[in-house]
Amino acid sequence: FDKDPQIPVFTEGTDKMDRDDMHASLTMFYKEMGWDPQLGCPTRETLQRLGLEDIAADLAAHNLLPV
Repeated sequence: FDKDPQIPVFTEGTDKMDRDDMHASLTMFYKEMGWDPQLGCPTRETLQRLGLEDIAADLAAHNLLPV
C-alpha cells in the first residue's frame, strides 16, 4: 500500500491528507469491512459470513489468515 515517500502524493490544488491520517482512515475502513487492519485481508469471520468457508480453510492451511 505504501509508496516512495520522495514522490509527492498530491498535485497542487488538491486536498491533502498526511500519512498518519491516511493510516487511521485505512484502519477504520478495514475494521468496518471486517478485515484485519494489520494484514489488510478479510478475517475468518468475514469470509464465513460471506459463505466463503472453503476459502477461509484454504487460507488458514497456508497460514494466510489473521489469527
